[in-house]
Amino acid sequence: ESVDPQTREKIATSDFWQYDKESIADLGLMTYGYQTVEQRMTYSGDLMSPLSRMLGDTKNIALKTFRLIFKICVDRSRQYLPFTKIRKLIEILMNNSAEIKDECFLQLIKQTRDNPYLDPNTNEWKLMAVLASYVTPSEYFIYHFLNYLNTIFTEEKFEDARIWAMFILQRTLATNKNTERMVLPLKEEIIAIEDRKKMKVEVNFMNG
Repeated sequence: ESVDPQTREKIATSDFWQYDKESIADLGLMTYGYQTVEQRMTYSGDLMSPLSRMLGDTKNIALKTFRLIFKICVDRSRQYLPFTKIRKLIEILMNNSAEIKDECFLQLIKQTRDNPYLDPNTNEWKLMAVLASYVTPSEYFIYHFLNYLNTIFTEEKFEDARIWAMFILQRTLATNKNTERMVLPLKEEIIAIEDRKKMKVEVNFMNG
């Protein structure tokens, strides 16, 4: 799939790091000793507070999504990610606000940046691709998210990360264009996304 010139220009001019400087929770940077947003967005196994500014129940849901992300990605011996947990995460995102979806994508960006466990396994990239196939970042964050993926595609040295970044960019654009799904996926759909392959659907016509 090609990206039309207008969309490509919007992606290129929506600087992800500028968005983060304006949107990442400053209190979190102070509390956990991170001097810059870049440090805050670098991989760590712990996340004690949301990356963006959240309060009350929204904050609790955001932390729940992080725990699910960790449980989904932690086992690097599996060929495919745990289907039940992925469905649970997708269900949470489908039933919550755009703010929660943005936070989840930010958490996955954090887990893919300087992650020592990514090569050769790419669980976090796989999970990002799956989520982007069913839900999208908000209208305020989507082009900054795509800008980040485009930067990975053009500058990352790890070849598999570049391939995943472009795949996720295309999935995000397709989901945004076609609107988000409201029906939970089948296992075969998830596997097809993890394999970066189109899903085969058998159709039988009743011609009398």
